[in-house]
Amino acid sequence: GLWEYALQLWNDQGRDWNELARAVPLEYAMAVANEINHSDAGNLESWLNAMWQVYGEDSRLLALALSYGKLFTPERALEWSARLMAVGTEQRLPIMEVATNVNREPTDRLRAAMYAFAATEDPAAQEAIEQVAGLIPLTLIGPIFDEVCQLVPELAEAYVLGCATDSHRCEILAEELEKRDNADVAAEIRAHGESLRVSV
Repeated sequence: GLWEYALQLWNDQGRDWNELARAVPLEYAMAVANEINHSDAGNLESWLNAMWQVYGEDSRLLALALSYGKLFTPERALEWSARLMAVGTEQRLPIMEVATNVNREPTDRLRAAMYAFAATEDPAAQEAIEQVAGLIPLTLIGPIFDEVCQLVPELAEAYVLGCATDSHRCEILAEELEKRDNADVAAEIRAHGESLRVSV
């Protein structure tokens, strides 16, 4: 649509989003957000954030954040979740929507689950990590493990258990555990990997 093109042009020129938001009445701004919705999650979030900066805690903005939060990056979904928690919302937060959205990249989902647990200690976030860990690409198993250990070390076990879905992944995990001086756990994961190999 026209607004979709206009916002992309605005973004490409590096213009101030707040300046644009101040020029558009809030009622019309809602229609703009609804028009661009799934077409460009980055521009949509920038637009909603600009309206938040200009208009503040309007319930219509919060409703849009709840509707479209599952499209945001984990970092932006976390910020909107904090805003929603600050006003006492009891609805499912955008950060958990990202964590459980099967259409998102596994790394986004796992980071969202980490952020959600760090912010809320929601047991559902731990479950989300266990569910998505097995989808993390082999080359990212170690780096993502580092992130888990740094941000939410209490969920390291959930990550390992969820990630250990075949013998190859178990071997990678075992090597990562040995780097962290967890030889006993590494041995258990290797044994688990061997049992998976035999059962195939």
